[in-house]
Amino acid sequence: MLGYVVADRIAVVMNVEEKANDFPGFVLPAGKWKLIGDNGGFDHLKGLKRKEGMSQVVGGKLLPLQLPAFGFKVWMKE
Repeated sequence: MLGYVVADRIAVVMNVEEKANDFPGFVLPAGKWKLIGDNGGFDHLKGLKRKEGMSQVVGGKLLPLQLPAFGFKVWMKE
């Protein structure tokens, strides 16, 4: 599992293992974040709509994640 934030504007989390994993302690910086990329595609203009509730998130608090094998998510600060 790997997670990082670039320039307080882009956040990336990825699971590089062959099995699903929990990402127990990722905290985005304060602010509103929209999901712009995952294994299903990218849309940095409109963002992605996903059923699991991670399309729009508020930073500054723990964000519990579960990622599939070789899964990733990318958020952009609004």
